[in-house]
Amino acid sequence: MQKIGKALIFDLDGVIVNSQDLYENTLSIFLRDLGVNNIDFKSLIGMTTAGALSHISTTHILPGTIADLTKEFQRIYQKSFKLSLSEDNLIEGVKHFIIRVANTNVRLAVASSASRPKIEMVLTRFGLSRYFDSIVSGYEVKESKPAPDVFIQSALNLNIEPSDCIVIEDSTNGIIGAKTAGMLCVGFRNPKSGNQDLTGADCVLESFLETEIISLHNGFLELNLNNRQSI
Repeated sequence: MQKIGKALIFDLDGVIVNSQDLYENTLSIFLRDLGVNNIDFKSLIGMTTAGALSHISTTHILPGTIADLTKEFQRIYQKSFKLSLSEDNLIEGVKHFIIRVANTNVRLAVASSASRPKIEMVLTRFGLSRYFDSIVSGYEVKESKPAPDVFIQSALNLNIEPSDCIVIEDSTNGIIGAKTAGMLCVGFRNPKSGNQDLTGADCVLESFLETEIISLHNGFLELNLNNRQSI
């Protein structure tokens, strides 16, 4: 069974770059200094920092407002991220894949829970900015993943119906958001993202070096569900 899409929407962390370890380590130290320990970070993947802190605040007392804590964490994390970002962070095969898709005239977007400065830093660092027609950060919409807001806004930016969009996501929260938005979703199995539940995805991509699942054509792409991988 073939499903056709006119736009491809990428998550950032875990799909274009591996930066989850740095994020978790930085957040762990930040929370530890606030007296908060024993957090299940894998359950927070796909959320904005504000969303993660809000979730944590339901079971732990945080000394300050979510807005102030988020601002302070972002200041610390952005500095660490900028210093550590290297070619080793780029996921194997993804840059070539992005260029191949862009050259077929398929519209491309990033819909991420990361801040816009981080998204732009990654795309600029790896020479990918020119290939994307839209960037939406979870901080720019009412609700972040698992809500569908970033995906719906991406479709609006591209002037393409949600049903004509295909999303690539590595997290359970991201998949929930994409499917709630009415989009097809490819689950990307990234070991660094932990044991994420990908069963909600339409199919699973094990590597960007695969060619069986996504077929590229001029102006659209096909998702081949006959080659659906084991989830």
